[in-house]
Amino acid sequence: MKIELTNPWALTVVPHKDARSLDTMSLTAADVAGLGVTVPASVPGNFELDLERAGIIPDPFFGTNILSLRDLEDRHLFYVTSFDAPDGYDPEAANTYIHFEGVDTAFNAFVNGQSIGGWGDMYMAFDLETGPLKPTGNELLVHIWPTMIEAQEDWNYLPPAVGAFKWNYASLHMRKAPSSFGWDIMCRAVSGGLWRPVWLEVTKKPRLDDFFLYTYNVSAEHKWADLCLYYHFTTEDELCNDYEITVEGKCGGSHFEARQDAWHIYGNIQFHADNVKLWYPKNAGDPDLYDVTVKLWRRGEVVDEKSIRFGIRTVELDRTSLIDADGKGEFRFLINHKPVFVMGSNWVPLDAFHSRDAERLPTALKLLDEAGCNAVRCWGGNVYEDHAFFDYCDEHGIMVWQDFAMGCAQYPEDASIQSDLGEEVEFIVRKLRNHPSLCLWAGDNECDYFRLFCYPFTRDPGDNILTRKIIPEVLRMEDFTRPYLPSSPFVDEEAFKARANRISEDHLWGPRDYFKGEFYRTACCHFASETGYHGCPAPATLRKYIPADELWPIFDQGDDTDPFKGTPRPSWLVHQTSMEPNEQNSFGYRIRLMTSQVRNMFVDVPHDLDTYAKMSQLSQAEAFKYFIERFRTAKWQKTGIIWWNVLDGWPQVSDAVVNYDFTPKLAYSFIQRAQKPMLMAFGDREDGLYALHAVNDSQTPVTLSYRVTDVTATGSKEGEALLCGRVTVPADGNVIAAKTDLSALEDHVLYVEWTDENGTHGESHFIAEPQHLDYAAYLGALHACGFDTFVGFGNGKDE
Repeated sequence: MKIELTNPWALTVVPHKDARSLDTMSLTAADVAGLGVTVPASVPGNFELDLERAGIIPDPFFGTNILSLRDLEDRHLFYVTSFDAPDGYDPEAANTYIHFEGVDTAFNAFVNGQSIGGWGDMYMAFDLETGPLKPTGNELLVHIWPTMIEAQEDWNYLPPAVGAFKWNYASLHMRKAPSSFGWDIMCRAVSGGLWRPVWLEVTKKPRLDDFFLYTYNVSAEHKWADLCLYYHFTTEDELCNDYEITVEGKCGGSHFEARQDAWHIYGNIQFHADNVKLWYPKNAGDPDLYDVTVKLWRRGEVVDEKSIRFGIRTVELDRTSLIDADGKGEFRFLINHKPVFVMGSNWVPLDAFHSRDAERLPTALKLLDEAGCNAVRCWGGNVYEDHAFFDYCDEHGIMVWQDFAMGCAQYPEDASIQSDLGEEVEFIVRKLRNHPSLCLWAGDNECDYFRLFCYPFTRDPGDNILTRKIIPEVLRMEDFTRPYLPSSPFVDEEAFKARANRISEDHLWGPRDYFKGEFYRTACCHFASETGYHGCPAPATLRKYIPADELWPIFDQGDDTDPFKGTPRPSWLVHQTSMEPNEQNSFGYRIRLMTSQVRNMFVDVPHDLDTYAKMSQLSQAEAFKYFIERFRTAKWQKTGIIWWNVLDGWPQVSDAVVNYDFTPKLAYSFIQRAQKPMLMAFGDREDGLYALHAVNDSQTPVTLSYRVTDVTATGSKEGEALLCGRVTVPADGNVIAAKTDLSALEDHVLYVEWTDENGTHGESHFIAEPQHLDYAAYLGALHACGFDTFVGFGNGKDE
């Protein structure tokens, strides 16, 4: 029985100097009254949001206000509510718990003044036994310690060998989202709070505690699968002689079931299923799901049961360490032994204040799905998403690459963090392993690269105890059904000797100059798990968080002659993201990159914010289009691209293609076209010619009639055809429809359209070298192609 704690909550926020003398074993609301400010609290919630609602602090996301949150990093939080004992409560039975789904971060809980325990991991859920309860009016107090104070305790010693961004050192021992300490894509908000729900729970015995249903062999051709159910239950009986376990699954007309007498509270049931429906990611097949129920029986009666939706599938990662000089090598996912071409986005924090993640999730997932993504990489600087995220990915055929929560650092490897991380990984794996969409565990984000490139001396990534021993030991016992990648990018022994040159999976950032420059054209990796390009938010979005007097010019010495002189104004700096806008080297690299990218693509200099923002969005849109098409036109030599990223987690200048306020940038619509299952697009020039590829990600052959028009020359997409013809593309195939010399047309906008035998129409455009273009001419050609939507510029279209 689960009872949501819905009575009003109060929050008292107390500076450390006033809270450090409090008793940590016996604490009530009366003990903290008057020590700080008390406000109504939301649970789930973050304390800064409660202070904002109470009018004590201003909107943290406006102007430079986020910087002032650093002054609150020493605050203790005391959450208080009351609750009644549940019906039928037995004070002699040890079966009543307070369930904390997520606490940020180190906390201790008290019921009626007595400590019931605590923990210090933001990512884990905890059940704490309440102790004796009164019939009514029980007080629950949760004391959350300030993370920055906790990080200074002696047991969180950091040796000289560790390393991180300078504002992230406190994150190295604290099991809390690394990005909350500040990142180049996230503001510093070292928050605290009850960020996921809290409830009172009464447990029973006998009880089905856990199960793991998985596929260990499958035949797509003959439609059978071998499955196994692991189970664990609890009983008060001395022996298990009277118990049995059953599992049953239904999906349309397909059905499987199995049963087994229980000889122990733990066991495995292996069974064979025929006429099965298999789970596939988008484009590769249907994401068929079974409604599965596992039941615990005692003497012929059901005493407990649990249900999930389950997909029958196997997943493999076919990988070589390096790509050789001839381009041979591999990094590809196989679902049910079938290779899958991956198109997806990185998934970053949905909000700087994670209590708001759940409300933002449905819109964010819809954006991911409607972009045509069949994969998502949950980045290691983030929190772990809850079941609602994975349920959606299960249902929509979106493969999930899940990093464990570490990024861009050399973490300590002492016994304490080994133990803490091991428990966290065990919890997360057990929680999520029944989801078919979860297709890869990864140890961290870029920690191998950090060891290789970010030290004053090189360290062998293979020595990392956390990702080479602690995590794989948990996975070896708890989830051996999925591939594991110790880091992304992964620098194994062979790659270490090559200093990660020509690795098969890579993050393509490089100089971030011209998006068709040498770095991007010649990158040899077969799989890009990060790559992106800046895009300016629309003015309507910028006005929500940049003060009017700072909007334009962006740079403090800018004028009509050159609007880009000097340093970006303070609010622009803060929202790009800079934790130290007054520091000499905090010169606004994202804004300068964005500006250089605009000036590289266009010969015109923008003299107003609307024009600048449109130019930037056009530059970003063309870049994302090129990155995706470069990989797709090389299918199957290249096998996937996971770009950065779909949605911002706070208002900022970034690579995201949708702003924090859910306003899409132009790149989003370009990505939608580039990621449709059927695409015709030109590849890079080879031997003086450009090849027009027809790429089919669907599972049936397609015959296309196509036509290419030089819109710049004719002024219309209906003009004389530069190329036309018919081409048949096999299922999941890539063929060259035509080759042509475009050396005299490299700055022209070409319109590409095609129609299949069913009359389904597709369209795109192509510019061989979108560099130093005339803005008006380029924009006019895009209009002629029918691509003209700019969301968030006041009228929805470019005028």
